[in-house]
Amino acid sequence: MNRRLVAAVGMLVGTLVWRLLTFTGFTNDHYAHLALAQQMLLGDRPIRDFTDPGWPLTYMISAAAWRLAGSAMWVEWTITAGAFACAAAFTVAAAQRLSGSVAIAVLVTAIQVLISPRTYAYPKLLPYAAFACLIVQSGALSRRRLALLGLLIGAAFLLRHDHGLWIGLATLAYLALSTPSLRDRALATRISIVAATTALLLLPWLLFVAANGGLVSYFATAIEYARAEANFSMLRSLPWFRMPSDDSAIAALVSGPNADAWLFWLFWALPVAGAAIVARRWRRRAERWPGELAAVGALCVLAATVNAGFLRDILRTRFGDATAPAALLGAWLLGVAWTGPWRLRAAQRIVQLTAALGIVVSFIAVGHVADLGDRFERTNIGAGPTGVAERFLQHVRLLQLPHRQELMPPSRTSAVLMPFFAYLDRCTIATDRLIVTGEFPDVVVLSGRGFASDGVVFGAWYSSTANQPRTLERLRGHPALFVVAADDPARFHRWFPLVARFVDEEYAPFAALGGEGVHVPVLVDRRRRPARVDAETGWPCYR
Repeated sequence: MNRRLVAAVGMLVGTLVWRLLTFTGFTNDHYAHLALAQQMLLGDRPIRDFTDPGWPLTYMISAAAWRLAGSAMWVEWTITAGAFACAAAFTVAAAQRLSGSVAIAVLVTAIQVLISPRTYAYPKLLPYAAFACLIVQSGALSRRRLALLGLLIGAAFLLRHDHGLWIGLATLAYLALSTPSLRDRALATRISIVAATTALLLLPWLLFVAANGGLVSYFATAIEYARAEANFSMLRSLPWFRMPSDDSAIAALVSGPNADAWLFWLFWALPVAGAAIVARRWRRRAERWPGELAAVGALCVLAATVNAGFLRDILRTRFGDATAPAALLGAWLLGVAWTGPWRLRAAQRIVQLTAALGIVVSFIAVGHVADLGDRFERTNIGAGPTGVAERFLQHVRLLQLPHRQELMPPSRTSAVLMPFFAYLDRCTIATDRLIVTGEFPDVVVLSGRGFASDGVVFGAWYSSTANQPRTLERLRGHPALFVVAADDPARFHRWFPLVARFVDEEYAPFAALGGEGVHVPVLVDRRRRPARVDAETGWPCYR
């Protein structure tokens, strides 16, 4: 059997097992797109009724799966783990082609898997790994492959708009490097095929947006969301190495913040080194297989744009987002060092020794960044096959639960609100809505109620700070029954002064829940009149 196929299938299965054994529930950030999916299932329409932040396909996939298979956690886990597994399979296949070695391909893909990107980051890996598989294929650039590139760009754009932009730029670089001259008519033909296919895929969505608020307003809002997220999570300073005198050089290099610094500069060194070698080999027309330098040049462009877009604060939680291009470039560079003799054998040995040391340091750094010790402990591997089987069954049972579960809640805020969620089931109707302040989209999903603004929550970027008059119009058109004031009041008033004034005028204190260092006041609409008193909590019922 083809060794590359065996490696791809093995990595796919291994990734699924790893994601299951190390699963500890979804983090609260994962619920941002799930809240949008729930909003659709509750009857609201994107653009017209709530603002799309630029990831329509991401939440539509979850909404469709939710509708077809139910709302248990295993449904969303299957989407995310399946996407990570496919990304790993694509990566190992492309890395084998780039390096010429199955061992190297498995090695770099293992780093991609073990660094364990957060569950909501699957769109940051799958399309990029699929792109690499398309561009490393041998043979002429057929219309079929060009059309597939166009479809991939469109799908990536719908998953999140910047993914389409980055892959589109890399595709342009690939087409330009694959064409003997930029004046060659073949280049214009190839670009036209890719662009037409992308436009064809995007046309239904663009028409939908035009009919529900307009393209200009939509993209202006999407840019505002992207700018707000970038301002909130931008890297304030570059990571630098700290060398304590009481540690060995290697131990100091990869421990604590130095692990972040090592991976950050490694991720940036890979496209720089790759571009330098591509340029040198381009002048000599030295390719190991047809299209090699065009593919690697495109991956250098992709890695640089991904690094610039994804490596933000908090840095160690972001490395997993940018691993696909880095792993692929790493595979190619390792292949250059190991697969094939150099004219200067001594220089090759020095490079191989340096690369081997870099691999060891990188694995240790990934261990620190991804807390691999804790993750392996979660697998219960220390108890042997029986322990792993027990942990497997425990997590299978966990995944059968709804998202509103108390074993591994997504945040401490949602954990203390569990009695309030149960109260909502007893004492409100499905069309009642919530206002949630702070970065807690999980509260919206676990409540089973829709949000009552243009965005999921009033936090750093989920709701518009620049267009609060529009937000107020939607709040008045679809008023919320409750306000869950999970954010710091001073910050909420500073970021959303118009909305805060509206809340102060229209809502009264209802209850306060707390525990584990968390205090969450709940406010109620002053105009609503209760129908009875809830026997379990003593709170007023509104149905």
